[in-house]
Amino acid sequence: MSIKRSKDTTKQGWLTLARKINEPLFLTMPDGTQVEMRIVDVRGNTVRTSWLAPKSVKIFRHDAKQAAESKEGQPA
Repeated sequence: MSIKRSKDTTKQGWLTLARKINEPLFLTMPDGTQVEMRIVDVRGNTVRTSWLAPKSVKIFRHDAKQAAESKEGQPA
């Protein structure tokens, strides 16, 4: 596994990991909740991921999250 840390000077930074197809990556939340992510397919510049997490963990694509936040801010 290859690990690279960004030179971001904030408290939060990017962690870059190299994974082969179907190799798992685990995230452990502060409350102990564990989330598993796998790369399931790579085609050109598109990567498909699969996530296994409790329903209480919300996982969004960036564009979908932005659209939902924009919609929430608009009057009904």
